[in-house]
Amino acid sequence: MPTVSAKYNEECYTDIKRCEPNTYANMTVQHCMPCLPLYLSIPDRTACIACEDCPPGTYCNYTTGSCELCHELCKTCITFEQCTSCFAGTFLLFYKCLSKCNFPYFEDDVNNLCTVECNPDYFTQVINDDRKCVAICFAPL
Repeated sequence: MPTVSAKYNEECYTDIKRCEPNTYANMTVQHCMPCLPLYLSIPDRTACIACEDCPPGTYCNYTTGSCELCHELCKTCITFEQCTSCFAGTFLLFYKCLSKCNFPYFEDDVNNLCTVECNPDYFTQVINDDRKCVAICFAPL
């Protein structure tokens, strides 16, 4: 079984077994210790972090006891496929990031989401099947 290596007081310890999810390698006592409630172990199991401290692009998975990657289209998420924000050029609708918003929704490029009405500071632009919220109103050519 693989072992955990960590530096503690300038010495390297490799004699404790790899820790299980929701535990971390405590080098002071040289064995795995449980994370506090609502905390998760980081992937290398050397520390625990609060769920809200999972890095961007990951979500808090209590089943595995770690921060897991979001789907590649999600900027942030609450589960693998339930996005809470999207990257530029994609739009959030019902926890999914879409390349295009379909009727009756407008594409909001500022917030990267599909919306039924634009922010009052924006204009609605409808050209063919494209419905967008735009900051500047352009006349079609």
